[in-house]
Amino acid sequence: MIDINFYMKVFELKQRLMKGESFDKEFIFDEFEKFRSKEPVIYNIETTNACNMRCKMCPRTTMMTRKIEALNMETFIKIVDQIRPWTEEEWETWQIFVEEKYGINRNDMSENHFFLHIIPKVVVMHGYGDPLLDKDMSERVKIMAEKGLIPYFSCNPANINIEKNLEMFRNGLGYVKYSIESVDDFLHKKIRGEASNFTESYQKILKLLEEKEKHNYKTIIVITMLDLKGLNQQEEFNKLKKAFEGKDVYIYFKSQDQQWYENKNEGTNSLHWQEFCQFPWSSMTIKSNGEAAMCVEDFNNEIILGDAKEESLQEIWDNEKYIQLRRDHFNLKKCLKCTEQCDMKLIGNMSLKESQGNQIVKNNFSDLKDKVVVIAGATGLIGRGLCKGFMEQGSTIVVTSREDAKGKELEDELNKSCSGKIDYCRLDIAEEESINNLIKFVLEKYSKIDIFINCSWPRTEGWMKNVEEVPYSFIKENLLTHLGGYFLCTQKMALLMKKQKSGSIINFSSIYGIVGPNFSIYEGTEMTCPPAYPLIKGGIVTMTKYFSTYFAKNNVRVNCISPGGIFNNQNEKFVNKYKQLTPLGRMGKPEDIVGSVLFLASDSSSYITGHCLMIDGGWTAW
Repeated sequence: MIDINFYMKVFELKQRLMKGESFDKEFIFDEFEKFRSKEPVIYNIETTNACNMRCKMCPRTTMMTRKIEALNMETFIKIVDQIRPWTEEEWETWQIFVEEKYGINRNDMSENHFFLHIIPKVVVMHGYGDPLLDKDMSERVKIMAEKGLIPYFSCNPANINIEKNLEMFRNGLGYVKYSIESVDDFLHKKIRGEASNFTESYQKILKLLEEKEKHNYKTIIVITMLDLKGLNQQEEFNKLKKAFEGKDVYIYFKSQDQQWYENKNEGTNSLHWQEFCQFPWSSMTIKSNGEAAMCVEDFNNEIILGDAKEESLQEIWDNEKYIQLRRDHFNLKKCLKCTEQCDMKLIGNMSLKESQGNQIVKNNFSDLKDKVVVIAGATGLIGRGLCKGFMEQGSTIVVTSREDAKGKELEDELNKSCSGKIDYCRLDIAEEESINNLIKFVLEKYSKIDIFINCSWPRTEGWMKNVEEVPYSFIKENLLTHLGGYFLCTQKMALLMKKQKSGSIINFSSIYGIVGPNFSIYEGTEMTCPPAYPLIKGGIVTMTKYFSTYFAKNNVRVNCISPGGIFNNQNEKFVNKYKQLTPLGRMGKPEDIVGSVLFLASDSSSYITGHCLMIDGGWTAW
């Protein structure tokens, strides 16, 4: 199966890309993510990677090194239980779409019809092995058919066992494809290996057709020949069609895969395979060991995106590895050996502009140009993004840190990667003298501080303890350094800005400054929400409101940002649980925060003060 809804939604955009129209990379990525199915669609399940053939066009023959095994039946059942078949309405909409947009009639019989009218509705049960060698194949077909799914696999007809194949027909096999490369036994062996032949395979298929008609089995038998671009290839295919003339078979000439036979990429006649690769957004592959991959072409499991034995398909589909893989396609990373010969192009080959895609934020807050911005906590995950965001707007920034080494390292990094003015000054937000020194340093150099942002996060040792283990001294110390530090900074900066008759202060709180912690997301991990954390973050919210009303008459605005969880390689169990409880289905990224901070710092928010802005993917909406 492929995600037919995704294909239809991105079609117009895809056509514009393939015609050479230029788009911002981040815009296209966001559009693809917006249209991506919320639930995974399974393209194929590799029931086994065992094979007795030596097919010249198959990378398994010369390059596959992974262990030979069949998919555990328990895992297979678990996977099948998670697959949703298309509704009749969805499928009819897709059929009409293919006829109108691709010009392929639903009653045609061709390579393009096969990939656009058949493959999207079936669950492929093969990979780099022959399913006819899987002892459990008949039972797998039955399980899948009983779930309302359409089982399909491709195989070598030399491996046909009449009784076993007929059992699969009885159990509900939807389609079976037999690959025949020549009507000459010598040529067939040359292409597929000594274990293959045409004569015996042909007789077996005729017997199956006879029994199929006799018992009225519904299985569609597909016969295909690989187009090897030889001078006599069309003649060979005509002979094959002649051999099956009048028989109830679906037969087509296949151009996909010829590049493996020729060992060079000369393209394909298939409309589907001529397009750029959409697999990272449209479907998932499960290999014979239960590992999840982007697509069937990953013959050696080079990129493991998850393990269906241990995780749900939903958890795999939404995890950070999958998201990164999608980004890699935009960044032209050759993530698999197969992409060197795959007919499909990487999306990054399209006309995608880097200019906007590399920016932290794409809005233009022109009034921030030449503003002096002091960022406390600049060396942190969010702080770094803020530094880049303000520098892109032409602001002068002063980065601060309690640790000189980290602060100077960030200063050097930003000087190399960004244009604009940048300085470093040490700051410990809980030390009054340190704050005074910072203000003195900035005023002597720039005469003003227009914007102060506090996203620092000071904390003591033993932070990750549950309430039963926390002494009162721990609470006192953390409230003093963290909440007390925020108070000191806000007080000092507000008094300075009062003298200047303008200024903007932005403090950082958290969702846990607004709502109570959900402790279920920490189960099975060493993580928790420390009891001091919501006390501090809730205090920052109310403190911000206090200062905003007190200094409003002096044209000093004080606002607050309350982010949700930001992904930073946390425990995978935690990440998956967190995403399930977030309406937008993911953790935040540093760049999700930057635009809102720029807005609150700029004149665009001149009528906003005392506000706590939630940037949480909808966490607090539930």
